[in-house]
Amino acid sequence: MKFDSRQSIAIMGFAGLMAASLSGCGGGGGAVSAGEQQAQVTSFAVPVTKDNVGAIVGQDFRFSSGIQAVDKVTGEAISIPPTTLTVSASAESPSGYAFKMAFEDGTDVSGNFGFGSCIFTVVKSTSLNKSLTEGEKVTIDACKVGLNGQYAVTNQEAFNAEIMATLGSSKTDAVRAPVKILVKEDKGTVIINGQSVGDTRLEFVTGSTGAGG
Repeated sequence: MKFDSRQSIAIMGFAGLMAASLSGCGGGGGAVSAGEQQAQVTSFAVPVTKDNVGAIVGQDFRFSSGIQAVDKVTGEAISIPPTTLTVSASAESPSGYAFKMAFEDGTDVSGNFGFGSCIFTVVKSTSLNKSLTEGEKVTIDACKVGLNGQYAVTNQEAFNAEIMATLGSSKTDAVRAPVKILVKEDKGTVIINGQSVGDTRLEFVTGSTGAGG
């Protein structure tokens, strides 16, 4: 089935992580005229890798309830208080990327950000959290980014959306970022912040009553 650029896409995202809630249409899919085709996507989330990390670089992700996870290597429980996580490009990091966690008490942690899970190697720390002292390495396996919500967009046309990240069992508050969907028959390539994060299956529906959603 071919999909014309004039047709619209109703984006419906996952309730899972690093998830995203698109806000371009205020939470609704918009009116669907009788005979009009729309594509629908559900439960989209992907692990953060070096190939798609550009989708989160420069974004301030707020974990308002903190981070709860289990270290993939040591098996130890990790409990981090509410924090804002930022990933940035870094020529000094072996992976080419660094991280910073800023806490409500004014302390912070920074270091190298690695992949194959999300790996946080602490280089500098003013935090008293035992998992985040200098020299510690924390490996969190559940580390994803994705889309969430129901919205109408135009094929290949960028629009502002809300994205979320997940670490362990903890999700971030949503942040806004440009998103674009490239439609290829029954699949769509999701692009966040100009970075392709992966393909997801599309389901096509046809409006019959003229009512959206």
